[in-house]
Amino acid sequence: MPLNQANLRRARAEERLRDRLAEISGRQPACPDVEVVPSPLSPAQERLWILQQLDPGSPIAHRPLALRLVGPLDRATLRRCLDDIVQRHTVLRTVYRQDAGGVLQHLLPPGRVPFDFDDLREHTDAETQSRLVAEAHRPFDLRSGPIVRAVLQQRADNVHVLLLVFHHIAFDGWSAEILCGELATLYRAHRRDEPANLPPLPIQYAEFARWQHEQARDGAFDGQLAWWRRQLADLPALELTTDFRRPDAPLIKGARHAVALPVSSLIRATQLARDEQTTLFTVLLTAVQAWLFRHTGQTDFGVSVPAAGRTHPDAEPLIGCFINLLVLRADLSGDPSFRVLLHRTRQTALTAQAHQDVPFAEVVEALHPQRHINRMPLAQALFQLRNIPKAPVTQVDGLQIGPFAFDSGIVGGQDLALELEETKDGLHGGLSYSTDLFAPATVACLIEHFRRLLDAALDAPDVPISELPMMGETERRRLLVDFNDTARDFPADVCLHELFEAQAERTPDAVALVFEEKELTYAALEQRANRLAHVREDRGVGPEVLVGLYLERSFEMVAGLLAVLKAGGAWVPLDPALPEARLRFLLEDAQPALILTQRHLAALLPAAAVPLCFADDPHDAAVTTRVASAVGADNLAYVLYTSGSTGTPKGVLIEHRAICNHALWVHRKWPLEPDDVVLMHTPLHFDISLAELFSALLAGARLILPRPDRKRDPAQLVWLIERHRVTSAHAVPT
Repeated sequence: MPLNQANLRRARAEERLRDRLAEISGRQPACPDVEVVPSPLSPAQERLWILQQLDPGSPIAHRPLALRLVGPLDRATLRRCLDDIVQRHTVLRTVYRQDAGGVLQHLLPPGRVPFDFDDLREHTDAETQSRLVAEAHRPFDLRSGPIVRAVLQQRADNVHVLLLVFHHIAFDGWSAEILCGELATLYRAHRRDEPANLPPLPIQYAEFARWQHEQARDGAFDGQLAWWRRQLADLPALELTTDFRRPDAPLIKGARHAVALPVSSLIRATQLARDEQTTLFTVLLTAVQAWLFRHTGQTDFGVSVPAAGRTHPDAEPLIGCFINLLVLRADLSGDPSFRVLLHRTRQTALTAQAHQDVPFAEVVEALHPQRHINRMPLAQALFQLRNIPKAPVTQVDGLQIGPFAFDSGIVGGQDLALELEETKDGLHGGLSYSTDLFAPATVACLIEHFRRLLDAALDAPDVPISELPMMGETERRRLLVDFNDTARDFPADVCLHELFEAQAERTPDAVALVFEEKELTYAALEQRANRLAHVREDRGVGPEVLVGLYLERSFEMVAGLLAVLKAGGAWVPLDPALPEARLRFLLEDAQPALILTQRHLAALLPAAAVPLCFADDPHDAAVTTRVASAVGADNLAYVLYTSGSTGTPKGVLIEHRAICNHALWVHRKWPLEPDDVVLMHTPLHFDISLAELFSALLAGARLILPRPDRKRDPAQLVWLIERHRVTSAHAVPT
């Protein structure tokens, strides 16, 4: 971690902290047998406690630590060592209870760490891993404790995995290294029956928490808080494009994708840092900001950076929740080059480090950002360059103790969290992500984009960030060429009614429409439409002539629509269920030459000087030949009006070629067969109704026309679906 304590200690703050801690604790070494009065929670603990109350079963604040033990293992000694560590660090045997005075820490007497043993030598790796994950997710009760537990898995005769699960309220990343070191020291001492000689702890965590509260009460953070208020005022959220809708709950489920950047990238990043008089951390953070900018288009957002929070030497040997979060605001205004952004980031990081004493919870409280249970406040992405001293694999009396990596599937509430570590082989780490938001393939692509963007920036730091390449040739071709290769052959000179006519010839005896208890075959529907088309042609309907359809759900509605097309005209849907004002506007704006309606509806139609034609009148049964109209693919097929929610409704003019292309695409995308049954649920004045109508009629399928009252009744719709064995239906999700 770049926010390194040695560079951040300031003499004045150190002296103030030492004086205060000496005053509070009386400089007495910690003793597990001493009764400690209830203490307030630190600001970091308060945030974690609230999070736990919001979702008591959530593992979001669990911190699992897994160790691989190879060699002869003394289980009794191992358990004794864990008990000693919990006695030594009182925060590990502390519980948190609320009373009239608020939430307080209460110290439990020394006891045994919950310790389970599983002999899994006959189990598969998948089974052993799933047990580790299940244990990492098992809830804690902060009121009664314990807040640490252990599971020892035996995987082979001399191979064990020790899983320690802590609640974050008492444990952080630095604590893991302290625990590993003390575990090795105690194990060696107990095996040899020697004193461990661990140095006494100067203070306990509860004393540090009391000091933080007194600092806040006395206004010690006021100056730093004022800077954070100015720095993060009106900070917008980071709006990453996600694969899945953000859930209405905390982001708990997660995974981690490995990240490996080669030595060449590390060498060049380090050299750029030297040239610009900054740090490797700042170079990588700048790359993260550029990467997020390229994926969101945002020039203003925050990135969280963990700080160890142990700004005083007395805190360094303690297990506890000291970690702090600093939100560093990115400024990509003006499309800067990588070098310019690096200078901006360097200044922001240095100033933030000088104001890092304020706990993150205090910053959030001071800024009062809009809170969302499914989004971290202030920053939704995290970056960490790990520099916590890492304990090497240790040999203790023939037992090898080292880290064991496993994916617990727990994320800390961030959308994305990138953690890197400098190694002899390059930069290695992982990108943790919420599986509620992102698919694994997307995360793999994000990592590849970061790698390419970093390399490009290191090669050309003076090029504007928007111009730096981020995609490989394969991905570029897929996005720019393959995804845009949407051209398809389709009959470009055919009209919509001609597609129906061809289907009616293929399946004349198949049922086309069902309304109430009546059925109409394709041949009968074709004949009805032809008869009405002749009537309309006689009334002057032809190419580009608009005909209003004021019809209820019925055979006449479908036959009338086809008849308008066959006569060469274009239909305008006038749903009888629409408000009178809306109907009046449509009539005035469209000015149809003719309105096709049913006799029982004529009196309900708003007064207009438009001739009427009745679709339910008897017509000459002998006139069933097709009309030889001059309509072509470039002529209008229909006019649909927008809702008008953003102003005056607008009529959208759709030609035959466009609707034929769409209808054939729907048929290719969701192909139906003649034995399919389609429910026409959508009103005719919504464009999706055409997909319902023609997906059925161009496939020889059966179309169910529900009565208006049944269409609005969910129970009736369910009855229709069951009765007719409907296989396809469209509906608005709500």
